[in-house]
Amino acid sequence: MEEALYEITSMRQFARLTLSTPIPEDTTIMNFRHLLEKHQLAAGILETINTYLGNQYYFGMRAHIGADAESGLVHHVHSTAANVADVTKVAHLLHGAENVTCADAGYTGVEKRPEHEGRPAIWQIATHVALISTWANAARYKAKRMIEKAKAQVRAKVEYPFRVIKRQLGYVKTRFRGLTKNTAN
Repeated sequence: MEEALYEITSMRQFARLTLSTPIPEDTTIMNFRHLLEKHQLAAGILETINTYLGNQYYFGMRAHIGADAESGLVHHVHSTAANVADVTKVAHLLHGAENVTCADAGYTGVEKRPEHEGRPAIWQIATHVALISTWANAARYKAKRMIEKAKAQVRAKVEYPFRVIKRQLGYVKTRFRGLTKNTAN
């Protein structure tokens, strides 16, 4: 909490603290917490804060990227709160010269959205895993699996940047500092 009060302006403002005065250290914050627990005030404070904030809580953010299928280079990045559906952000990820657009099952139905009406691209969207298990005919199943494998091989180029960000750069989890700041990092 002490670190957060130093780093996050909105938290300092909420606590009515400034950097020109000393920020409470961890012992002071812990003593305050124990007083809240002793007098059973924490639940009431939380309830009051929740009435101001509303009941919708979303943790995290999501990065949507557009990458070139041949080179694997990322040409667009758009970040949103974690509750935003992938399919709603496709328009931000395309440069307009695509002939074929490949995406995972989170983008199902993209070709029906009004912002893509008249777009000449061929949509290669992965089939949901739940639908694959409904294919009863063995020959049809085998053919469909081959098609899905071909789609996945192209889509893999988009997954590589996420691997680099998470594994090589270590951004598996990161402190949320706002969409603008986190996108820039």
